[in-house]
Amino acid sequence: MNISVRKLASIANVSTATVSMVLNNKPGIGADTRKRVLDIAKQYGFEPAAESSVVTREGKSIQLIMWNNHGLIIADNPFFTSITEGVIETCTQHGCSLNIVYVYASQDIASQLESIKEKQSDGFLVMATEMSGEDLHYLKILDAPVVLLDGYFPGCGYDCVCINNFQAAADAVDYLFSCGHRKIGYFQSDIFSTNFKEREAGYWASLHRHGEMQIFKEHLHPMKSLQDVSAVVNAPGFVPADAYLVDADLLAVSVIKVLHDSGYRIPRDISLISIDDMPFSEALMPSLTTMRVDKKELGIAAVQRLIYRIANPKEKVSVLLQSTSLIIRDSVARRA
Repeated sequence: MNISVRKLASIANVSTATVSMVLNNKPGIGADTRKRVLDIAKQYGFEPAAESSVVTREGKSIQLIMWNNHGLIIADNPFFTSITEGVIETCTQHGCSLNIVYVYASQDIASQLESIKEKQSDGFLVMATEMSGEDLHYLKILDAPVVLLDGYFPGCGYDCVCINNFQAAADAVDYLFSCGHRKIGYFQSDIFSTNFKEREAGYWASLHRHGEMQIFKEHLHPMKSLQDVSAVVNAPGFVPADAYLVDADLLAVSVIKVLHDSGYRIPRDISLISIDDMPFSEALMPSLTTMRVDKKELGIAAVQRLIYRIANPKEKVSVLLQSTSLIIRDSVARRA
């Protein structure tokens, strides 16, 4: 008895995006989840219609290219599973076929894109989180409509659907000011992404708007791992700020652990606010105040824009910036 992808996802208690990634042997899914999906698929006699994760006989053919420059962001990150779920569901609603492929910067990019182009898709979504401006010229190889997802490059000539990272960071720091904090530091990710560069700009914009032009260098901490956080916090002479913006919830996990292990009380000693609102953020101790990104909606909007672009190839390019919303939890204290 064969069942649908949606039914298989329901039985396995995972998203349709997760099922698609497992069945297409894509990275980013835990071993236990992968085994559970495969076991259930075998039990119910699931037979995929083709190599594509979503296939119909009508509609456009779309490929989602996961651009992997260093793999430090998109690998094993539930953020992108949620985006992909939005992509899959919207393709299904519009009767489009979808194939998910990966491009690795460590290999011959041009050859990989030539191979992808051979599938003769109507259009391409490119997960541009790890892309750099130098990568953009490769996209001409595809010779078809392209929409960049989760990456913004001014003047690039492609439609972009992404987070308003600048405003998210500025709003986060504004909230810290509204809570009485004046010495506000920044735990930055030193992994390259245009998202993080935009968040840094938003951080500085808020400080300047509030007249806080002078920030001591020791309150700015570029880092990527738990070890990096520990090296900063446990360095001789470390003097913490009153509050910090953290670039992303995944980094905030390490920051909270290291600060706690080093004897700092959150938020009594140090307040923290982050960006993304990952599923685990509410379960942290303390629960994490953060700027919520509607990740699934990003995927939905990207597919809708690509369908429009395919139908209107000569229209001017546009940039869709998705706003974020403040989720107040326990990691920020109010100061007198």
